[in-house]
Amino acid sequence: MKHMKNLIFLLAGFLIISTSFTINAYASTPPDVEGAGVVLMDASTGQVLFNKNMDEKLPPASTTKVMTALLTLEKTSLTDKVTIGKVPACADGTALGLEEGEVMTVEDLLNALIIGSCNDAAEALAEHISGSIPEFANLMNKRADELGAVNTHFVNPSGLYDKDHYTSAKDLSLILRELLKHKEFEDIAQKPYYKILPNEKVKTERWVTNRLTILSKNSSTYYPYCIGGKTGYTIDAKHSFISAARKDGVTLISAIIHTDDKARYFEDGVKLFEYGFNNFKLTKFLGKGDELTSKNINSTSIPLLSENDFYYLENVDKKNTPKIKFKNTNLDKIDFKKDDVVSTATITLDGDKIGKINLLSGIDKPENNIMESGNIDSRVLMASALLISLTLIFVTMIIQRTKRTRINL
Repeated sequence: MKHMKNLIFLLAGFLIISTSFTINAYASTPPDVEGAGVVLMDASTGQVLFNKNMDEKLPPASTTKVMTALLTLEKTSLTDKVTIGKVPACADGTALGLEEGEVMTVEDLLNALIIGSCNDAAEALAEHISGSIPEFANLMNKRADELGAVNTHFVNPSGLYDKDHYTSAKDLSLILRELLKHKEFEDIAQKPYYKILPNEKVKTERWVTNRLTILSKNSSTYYPYCIGGKTGYTIDAKHSFISAARKDGVTLISAIIHTDDKARYFEDGVKLFEYGFNNFKLTKFLGKGDELTSKNINSTSIPLLSENDFYYLENVDKKNTPKIKFKNTNLDKIDFKKDDVVSTATITLDGDKIGKINLLSGIDKPENNIMESGNIDSRVLMASALLISLTLIFVTMIIQRTKRTRINL
C-alpha cells in the first residue's frame, strides 16, 4: 500500500512537471504557426524576432481597426460628440445598430470599435475625422506610410473585403506598435464588455462583448501577459489575429494574418509570445552619455554622446551585436552648445534597423580661428588675396600720382 501511495505521488508530480513544461517550455526553434503572414516583433524597437512571409500583402479583415483606433486617438478627444450620418447607419457586417442623427461620444464609438468590432462605429469615426470614408482612407494610407508600413493600402476603416484593401504582418505590427503608445487602447482592449446608455434616438441599452478569450481568466486560451489585441474575419480574408503581451518589462507583438483555423490562432499567438520571452533577453547596448564617435572642428575634437540608453532583445543563442551607422553631419555649418542634439545614428541588427538615437555634443562649439591655415575656407583666402591685390594697386597708383605731381612742381 505504501509503495502504491509513493507511485501515485510520483505520477502526480510527473504530470505537474509535464504540464508546466508544456506551457512554459524553452524552445530554441520558432514554433509552427499557421497563417500566410506571421510576425513576432519587439514593441520597443520594432525588432523582428520571428517572421513568415512578413511582407506579403494580405487582406486583414477587422484587424484594420487598429489603424482606425490609432487615428481616432491621434485626431480626437474621447469626449468629442459625433453625429451619426446616413452611411454608418447602413454599414454592412458586424454593427452596433447606429441610427442616423443620433449623437454619440468618441469614447462610446471607440469602445464599440475595439471591443465589439462594430463596422458602423468605424465608419462613424472615419466621417467625424475626415468627412468621408474615402478621405479617411487617404489619411490611413498617409499614416501607414509615415510608420514605414510600405506594403499597405486601405480603402475603408472597418476591414470589409476589397481587393485593393491589404496590409502585411509586419505593417500591421508597426501600426499596433504605434497604437500601444496610447494607454487608452490598452484600457479599452482589456474590458470584458462595454455598455452604451440610451439616448434621444435609441431608448435601449446596447452592449458589446470582448471576443478575445485570450484575455479571459475563465477561458482555456487565457494568457496572463496579454494586454490587448484585435481579431478579424471575412470569407475572403479568412481569420487574422494581432495582439500584444508584456512580461518583465518587455512588450511583444504577434500578428497572424490569413489563416483557416480560428480555433488555433489564440494558441499560436501564445506560442509566439512564449518563444520570444524564453529565447530573447533585454540587453543594454548603449548608455546615456556614452561617447560614440567624435568630429574635428578647428583642430578641436568634438565628442558625440548618446542622448539616451538603448536596449534591444538579444537572442540567447546567437548573441549578435548591433551596429551603429552615423549620419554624415557637417558640424561646421551649425551652431551648438554642449548637450545640444547635433546629429543622429541608426542602430541595426543583422542588417535590419532596430532603432535611432540622437547624438549630443560633449562640448561647446569652438570659435573659428582664421589664423589656423588648416581650417581657413578657400573662399576666405581668395577674397583676402583679392582685397590685398586691390589695395596694393591702389597704393601704387597714389604713389605714382604723387611723384608726377612733385615733378610738375
